[in-house]
Amino acid sequence: MNSISALPPLAEPPSEKGLVTASDIKPVRLSELPALLDEFFGLAYRENRLGIGGTWDGSGFAAMGLNPSVDRETFVNVFSFRSPAGDHGPSRQWREEDPIIAHRITYSGNPLVSKLWGLGNPEQRKALVEARTNATTQAMKLLRLVSAFESESNFPILGRGCLHANFLSGAALDQKPRLETNILIANQYRLPSGSEVHFPLNLSPGAASELINRWEWRRLSDSLGTFGLTERTQVPDNLFTTPTLKDLGASKTTLPGSVTDRRLAGAELFKAWHNQAADRGFGPEKVQSIFTAGKLLGAIIRWERNNLSPDGVQAAYHAVARTGSRISSAPPERSRSHGPSL
Repeated sequence: MNSISALPPLAEPPSEKGLVTASDIKPVRLSELPALLDEFFGLAYRENRLGIGGTWDGSGFAAMGLNPSVDRETFVNVFSFRSPAGDHGPSRQWREEDPIIAHRITYSGNPLVSKLWGLGNPEQRKALVEARTNATTQAMKLLRLVSAFESESNFPILGRGCLHANFLSGAALDQKPRLETNILIANQYRLPSGSEVHFPLNLSPGAASELINRWEWRRLSDSLGTFGLTERTQVPDNLFTTPTLKDLGASKTTLPGSVTDRRLAGAELFKAWHNQAADRGFGPEKVQSIFTAGKLLGAIIRWERNNLSPDGVQAAYHAVARTGSRISSAPPERSRSHGPSL
């Protein structure tokens, strides 16, 4: 199966200039495993890229007896086709052939979401991360359903399953805000008993990213609101530069022997992003107004979708108008059956 055309249609995400999604699902070979360990278990991932520890998911999660969090040793065992404890492994010939051990999906999504994540308060950042995490879970559930009906695989259906490790980071290599999800789907894995399990799905380029994008926008519109639809809910593209100590308010006059060019880490990155935004006219009040306007716009869309009373829609319209957002039509009159158009 080479597409997801058979899946039920999902709500379309808002169309926005600058939408960026991954276009390919990339194979990972056994020889690339050391590079993965360095990328997702190194200090740079946790601090400079604000990486959240990986989590296991999939239909094979329970049968593997894994802890939800991904530790380095188990990660190596799973993706080198050993049982979780490492007591059952592949043949020497399998290792020498440098087989494909996983397929990797990298999803960065809409840049606007990353910027708002970097500027939001802890509660707002948590909600954005939860939206991304839940979108990933929903997308992979649909892909597992597709694989269950895969007709081109040589493996019997009782030997099929899905196991994947999900990693989420919040900063790009240049330390600008960027929510990025990396999913490593095991092509095959061994249960604690040593039995082999395979995942036969053959994805079209961009299929998984398309699913994640749709589910993420659905979750955002239901919780934080719909961003990017008006001038009041936009964030400039040039808001951030690679942060330095000066963005933390450090003095321009430095003491002899002091370090002035070190990379910022952890909470320092958030502080630098907030300071950069404030210097460009996006202080805390401006950021909060964007979240407020986005949430109210999302409420209007939900009311229109559910055909709720005109009185409720009109009240929401005036609430949005007070934030300075622009809506294309006049407030609805009591006799109208649905609310304003965006």
